[in-house]
Amino acid sequence: MTVSAQPRRTLTVRDLVTIGTLAAIALAISVVIGFICAMSIIGAFFYTAVAAFFVAVVFLLAAIKVRKFGAFLLVGTAVSLPGLMTGNVPGVAACIAGWLIADVIANRRRYGSRADIIIAYVVGSAIQFAGFTFPLFLSASEYLNARREMMHLSDEAIRDFLSYISWPVFFGATALTAILSAAGALIAARMIRKHFVKAGLVQAQ
Repeated sequence: MTVSAQPRRTLTVRDLVTIGTLAAIALAISVVIGFICAMSIIGAFFYTAVAAFFVAVVFLLAAIKVRKFGAFLLVGTAVSLPGLMTGNVPGVAACIAGWLIADVIANRRRYGSRADIIIAYVVGSAIQFAGFTFPLFLSASEYLNARREMMHLSDEAIRDFLSYISWPVFFGATALTAILSAAGALIAARMIRKHFVKAGLVQAQ
């Protein structure tokens, strides 16, 4: 699909308002899913994968509505920043880097290719999980004990976490994130084409 008109390539105030609104929606959805997933230890590992499925429509709306470099980066950064509450600064930095890479991919044809946008979203989502959790999987005991008070972790909770932490889980959860984000993006693209384009909320592509 190709874009019929070439808008200004720099973000405008209107673009930033649109991105900010959609970022707030994506963050709200992510927080709700996070609370649900946090009810179990295994859910905490697969939270990003589940969230990536449900927030796909918000990310794609931002990409298709704005169609400028920065759309994925800004929404992805907004969703990633709450990770600072766990003290995982390198992980959050990796998340932001992932969404920067996603922006580069989507902007390859100036956000004019649906395939590029979907691939970019999958890459950004997968890097978000892998980048944020890598410090945990690299040194699990040290990571959890350093955040014992911050995350209100008991000895039993730490033991439960450690029982799940392995590299097969890391790579499996990363793959699941990619799969669910791809599924969410494909469904989102169809929803946008069927409902949002018809309603005149976004331009046809």
